[in-house]
Amino acid sequence: MFMQFKPVWISSPEHLALFGDIFKKTSWLRRVIGAYKSPLDFPCIQIKGMFGPARIPIIMFSQGQLEVENQLIRFRSANWPSPAGERFNLINDWEFQLHKSDIRLVEKFEQQSPVLKYYNMNFTRVQTNKPDVLGDLLLCVGGSGPSMKNIRRRSEELQQELLKLKF
Repeated sequence: MFMQFKPVWISSPEHLALFGDIFKKTSWLRRVIGAYKSPLDFPCIQIKGMFGPARIPIIMFSQGQLEVENQLIRFRSANWPSPAGERFNLINDWEFQLHKSDIRLVEKFEQQSPVLKYYNMNFTRVQTNKPDVLGDLLLCVGGSGPSMKNIRRRSEELQQELLKLKF
């Protein structure tokens, strides 16, 4: 069976840990003016803030289209626009393919939002026998704030498809 999901956001446990640290280290006042204490190369979205442009850290490091078919997962990054603003520092030229024999574990992974509980994200964790970033991926179906119910529903559908691989 063939299933396609887009936009799919890709993150990792390490990325989310750094994301959480950035919010913890940034005071409420600095958050209001968009002056986060984040590395210059950390993925972010630039929005129109009260005091000019503000760069807000984001939970993903790539986004794109994910296909699940038979025993394969295929991902191709894409730089879709966001209604909130322009995104920076995403991996926009990334493709990978995973066979079910590459996968060691598929499980639910809930990210606790450092901002509001409403923005908690349900990722699917995919651990593989691949090196580097492909070894421990977090996947969810993306979207924007007001549609969190739809994001959660589609992310659950993605998780169910990945669990069907029966690795």
